[in-house]
Amino acid sequence: MGKGTLIKSVRARQIFSDRGHPGVEAKVYTQNGAVGVAVAAAGISIGEHEIQFVYDNDPKRYNGKGVLKVVANVNDIIGPKIKGLDTMNQREIDQIMLDLDGIPLKTNLGGNATAAVSAAVLKAGAAGLGISLYQHIGGVNACLMPTPDVGMMHGSERYGGSLGRQTEL
Repeated sequence: MGKGTLIKSVRARQIFSDRGHPGVEAKVYTQNGAVGVAVAAAGISIGEHEIQFVYDNDPKRYNGKGVLKVVANVNDIIGPKIKGLDTMNQREIDQIMLDLDGIPLKTNLGGNATAAVSAAVLKAGAAGLGISLYQHIGGVNACLMPTPDVGMMHGSERYGGSLGRQTEL
């Protein structure tokens, strides 16, 4: 593990998803100039086992869904704690964030903070090594890029629409 993959700085900002929901963008910069960027933005549904997002709860800003508190958590708490650590030590960095939050559902710092930083660290690690993300995740034997799964079975049911014309097979 080289000095080049050490975390130089971590920065976050509030962004907006394509649906207009506030989200957190985290950027992790390494000593060798690599950058990892990841976003955690709220979706439509929240399952009981999903990490909990933290919001500002200010009804005057985005119906309480602003994330400036989470941005501050990344910039002021998480960033300083992981600065100088090696992006190759993903488990260690993730464990530090879990310990900092202290609650399984991540409601102190926010699951949106820890998810964005964790993914940004992973991407910065791959960029720092000059390899693809899937190779970084899969190791030296990785030969196929993972294929994302899409929830097509619920289709319009999930989004409150109808299937329109249905045909029998």
